[in-house]
Amino acid sequence: MSYLSSAYPWLMMFGVLAVSGVLVYIARWALFADRANGRRRCPRCWYDLAYTTGMTCGECGFFASHESQFGKTRRRYGIAGAAIAAAVAITLYVQQTITQRGLVSLLPTQMLLWLMPLSSEPRSAIFSELNRRASQNGLSSGQWEKLIDRCVLGDWGCRPPSDEWIAKYGAFVDMYRRQIDRIAVQGPLRGLPPRIDAATREVWPADTPITVTLQIRDWWPDLMECRVRATPRFLSDAGEVLESGKPVVFYRGVSFYSMRQPYVLDLPALPESTRRLALDLEIDRRVFVDLTAVNQPQTPAQPADWEPVAARTITLNTQSGGPLQQVTQCVSDEAATAAVQLAFNRPAMKWNAAQSPVRFQTDPTRTAVSELNDTAVGVCVELLRDDDVARRLNIWWLGGLNVATGSNRNHGFEVVYEDQDLLRQVNVDDGRWRMRVRGNPQVALRAGNAPKHWLGEFTFPLALEPGRSASPPPRGWWTDDE
Repeated sequence: MSYLSSAYPWLMMFGVLAVSGVLVYIARWALFADRANGRRRCPRCWYDLAYTTGMTCGECGFFASHESQFGKTRRRYGIAGAAIAAAVAITLYVQQTITQRGLVSLLPTQMLLWLMPLSSEPRSAIFSELNRRASQNGLSSGQWEKLIDRCVLGDWGCRPPSDEWIAKYGAFVDMYRRQIDRIAVQGPLRGLPPRIDAATREVWPADTPITVTLQIRDWWPDLMECRVRATPRFLSDAGEVLESGKPVVFYRGVSFYSMRQPYVLDLPALPESTRRLALDLEIDRRVFVDLTAVNQPQTPAQPADWEPVAARTITLNTQSGGPLQQVTQCVSDEAATAAVQLAFNRPAMKWNAAQSPVRFQTDPTRTAVSELNDTAVGVCVELLRDDDVARRLNIWWLGGLNVATGSNRNHGFEVVYEDQDLLRQVNVDDGRWRMRVRGNPQVALRAGNAPKHWLGEFTFPLALEPGRSASPPPRGWWTDDE
């Protein structure tokens, strides 16, 4: 943290001390400043009696029994009491506020906005206080506009959409996206460039179709659809194009559920001499206006509506290796299988009326055991009624204890098959429904460069719980074929 960022609490403390000092000075002035200093004054009305003899005030009629009564100090008890009370109240308020929320909570919002670039991390006191005020509707529309302008601009240490900017400003925009849309200050967000990341294995088994995980993040207003056109090119060591794949077009809806969900791009097997894979990406967007069909794959795409926003080429190092058995080894011991079973120890969720009304729940963190170190878990999960498949899903992630702290374990999923009519008949009371989980090395390859994969199979009776929302989360991505 910079010098100014660490010094402002002390500046705030000195400011509070200065105000308290002024109040103490006022109290001292009110009690001791107006001394008689030999002057003769009436102690009731403070009329100057320098040229008056006798013991009676000619102004108010006060009669003194002793001459010393005309030499008293004038004390303004009301002003002194008010100053002392104000000083005590400020001190107690500041002490309580500092104890509960820190010195930064005393700063005005405008000063917090000025200090944002000085904060080196999003967990700093400045951002915490802005979060508190934003969550409690403590920001005016004008302050929201200035806050969004600051987030869009970034600062000298982090420009959008860098990792530093995402951690400091992008996360803040994500958190309050709905609130930003509601107060109609989303215009500046349209100027933010999207962040595009891609990942794939460094070595794929020979003659095996490959996948690339594309993570596309944006901070545009809520009602924005996204269209991506990806064209693969397989390159040699010298950069020569060995083969070009067919362009793949896919879409992302306007829902928040899809903001961080990656898209899994399926590509053909790598030519033998491939050393790098280049992806030419074209990203368009459009404002979605038909709120009755939000996130429906059947939404017609009208080319005239789309606005180009980005064109990037991402190059990944990857090559074709030997057979599957040489690229990845299987793990199938009982301890590893027990950990995978725990990952599915959660009931499925059921909605009464919706597209895809049954969704599976998993907990990949349950596979954080030493038996699955350096192991990818790739499974095919099926919902069965007797022997009929109602839903089939591929799921993959990295298991083990040695996954980097804070990593999402490269978790991903793919809906392979759904029988909508059969899903609406799901009923755990008839005893006919069960879940089957089978390890699949081809699916496990999608989780990354792990040298091992889990292989096994287990079945358990279906357990259901009602959906926690009015409707299930919409699917984040779709293609024209869906």
